Amino acid sequence: MAVDIVKEFKGNRTVLLTVSSLNYNTLVPLIARQIAEGNKVCYVTLNKTALSLKERFRKEKVNLKNIVFVDCISKTIIDVKDSRGITYVDTPNSLTEIGLQITAALNSGFNFIIFDSVTTLLVYQKTMNIGKFIANISNKVSIKNGRALFYVLSLAEQKAMIQEISVSMDKVVSLE
Repeated sequence: MAVDIVKEFKGNRTVLLTVSSLNYNTLVPLIARQIAEGNKVCYVTLNKTALSLKERFRKEKVNLKNIVFVDCISKTIIDVKDSRGITYVDTPNSLTEIGLQITAALNSGFNFIIFDSVTTLLVYQKTMNIGKFIANISNKVSIKNGRALFYVLSLAEQKAMIQEISVSMDKVVSLE
């Protein structure tokens, strides 16, 4: 599957990427590889551990030197401590903590946020809360002259959430 996500950011700071569940696992490393070239990336993961993503990214030749991870899932499974390049958040439900980690990354010179995924937040939060949270992150990214990519699975039951979040995005791209 050929996709040039970098061109979608021409003139845009925030992009909502809707993907099918069938293409999601293929697209994640391809897109990370493109974005990690020439950007300092903060990868916020809510559904896969940072260690599993790092392993997958290594296999797919993603430049990990330019990526730090905010892992929102590992602490729900095992007791872990922050390590080089990985910060652990207590749960995916901790929107304040996630927001603080994103702000810290932006303040530390990271210019690109990958948020994987908004879909996972639906398990923990109401659509209205998610919409406010994503709008807040989008505003922070814009103020810092950064960029942000937000993944969401294109499922019929998430149509309302996609519409809510789309309002705060510069562009919505659909990869079915």
